[in-house]
Amino acid sequence: MTSREKIGQLFMVGFVGTSVTPDLASFIKKYKPGGVILFSRNLES
Repeated sequence: MTSREKIGQLFMVGFVGTSVTPDLASFIKKYKPGGVILFSRNLES
């Protein structure tokens, strides 16, 4: 695991919207966060 990946594992990220945008997917692939948290704003029902 690279240093960048180790640091990324320390972060939990959230996002706005109900779907994964290309920019968000790119961010996740690049920084490999430890997790993605979903809030009520991310769910339609």
